[in-house]
Amino acid sequence: IAFLILANAAIIGMETEVNEFKHWDVCEDIFLLAFTIELGIRCWVRGWDFIKGAELIWNVFDVIVVMLGIADFAVRLVVSDNETSTGVATVFRVIRLLRILRIFRIVRFLRQLYLLAYGLAEAAQAVFWVTLLMAFLLYVCALLMVRFVHHTAKSNAPHDQLLHDRFGSIPTCMLSLFELMAVPDLSEYRNSGVLQENPVVMCFLVFFVIWG
Repeated sequence: IAFLILANAAIIGMETEVNEFKHWDVCEDIFLLAFTIELGIRCWVRGWDFIKGAELIWNVFDVIVVMLGIADFAVRLVVSDNETSTGVATVFRVIRLLRILRIFRIVRFLRQLYLLAYGLAEAAQAVFWVTLLMAFLLYVCALLMVRFVHHTAKSNAPHDQLLHDRFGSIPTCMLSLFELMAVPDLSEYRNSGVLQENPVVMCFLVFFVIWG
C-alpha cells in the first residue's frame, strides 16, 4: 500500500506537469480501484474494530479519501466536459485537487514519518500558545502606547505626526510594534525626532526592541 501511495503521488505530479497526456484518468481509476479494494478488505477483516479501534481516525480519513475519489469518478461518468457548467466545474476541480490527500496516507505506513508528524502536531500546539501569549503582550504594550499618545498634544511637527500615525489606534499600534519585533530598526523614529522629543517613547521602544 505504501508503494501504491508513492506511485500515486508520482502520477499526480506527472499529471500536473504533463497535461497533454490523455490517459491520466485511467491511471487514477486504477489507483482508485486498488485503494477501494484495500479499504474493503480491511473493513471485512477487522469488522467492528474498523470503526471503534485505535486507528479510528486514520480509518475515517481513508474512507473520506476513497469516497472523494469515487465522487470524482462518478462525476466524470455522469457529466461530460461539454455539459459542465461553471459551478459544477468548480466543484469538480476541487474534488480532483483533494486527491492530493492520498499522499498523506503514507504517514500511516512509515513509522518515522508518523513520529515526525506527531512531533510537528505537538509543536504546533506549543507555537499556538506562544503566539497567543505574544498577541496578548502586544495588546498590552499597544494599549499603553495609545493611551500615552492620546495624552500627547498633536502638532504639525514631523515627530508628532509620525507618533500619531503609528500609535494612534490599538490595531495600528500592534502592527507597528510587530514590525519592530520582526525588524528592530528605530532609524525612522530617530530621523523624525520622535526619540529625541519623547524620552518616554524612546525608553519604551528601546526596551521593547531589546525584549521583544
